[in-house]
Amino acid sequence: MRAYVLDMDGTLYRGNDPLDGGQRLLECLSGLPYLLMTNCPLHSPISLSQKLLKMGMRVEPNKIVTSGQLAITSLKKKGISKIFLIGSTELEQLAEKAGLVISEDSPQAVLVGYTNPVSSFHLDAAAAHIRKGVAFYCTNMDMTIPDGPSFIPHTGSLVKLLEEQTGKKAINIGKPSSNFLSYACEQFQCTPDRICLIGDNLETDILMGQQFGCTTYLLLTGVTSQEDLCKNPAIRPSRIFQDLMELITYEFPKENRVE
Repeated sequence: MRAYVLDMDGTLYRGNDPLDGGQRLLECLSGLPYLLMTNCPLHSPISLSQKLLKMGMRVEPNKIVTSGQLAITSLKKKGISKIFLIGSTELEQLAEKAGLVISEDSPQAVLVGYTNPVSSFHLDAAAAHIRKGVAFYCTNMDMTIPDGPSFIPHTGSLVKLLEEQTGKKAINIGKPSSNFLSYACEQFQCTPDRICLIGDNLETDILMGQQFGCTTYLLLTGVTSQEDLCKNPAIRPSRIFQDLMELITYEFPKENRVE
């Protein structure tokens, strides 16, 4: 049986606007192993589940995984217990619930996630810690994310600024690193070749799946355009779809779809 990993923003919705076919795709996946995985660390799985419900899509929080969750788990596994955090209130709450201490005083690591707005004080403090040799991590490196019909700056913009200020490179825990798909394989108890990854970002979703040996479906509903494919010939999705309805028609035979 094939298992599915779905991106969220740009795949099921853009900002607060649902994309046509999102609910139908989830209906097709009913009874199949699947997870939703987002590179955005802004919200918790509970909040994202509630957001989807408002759009008419019902997904339990335990089927949603964020880059913030994976970052916190990764830092804990490395024995890190005290961090300086740039991120949302919800990411801070997840970190504290996991037992991490958030402090400006002698942190073992700096973790950068997405938050808006971000103060110059926090950026300057983070840069100071990084220059002193404190480990530098980020939840993701997305420069922008879809927001309705447009795009807004994301975590990668903050990370790049800190990298330029400090001369140090951040360790990215989110896509396209293998952390998401390693987690998925553990949850599904399967090998990567059994996973179909569906996403809108060639340089994160598709690159991650390609490197990990998954089937990859690119949707042209979010970050990546047809022109971007020509600029990145080394990253090749298994298939490309204009939208979710085209993907559903291809992936799920008529007798297995909810009409």
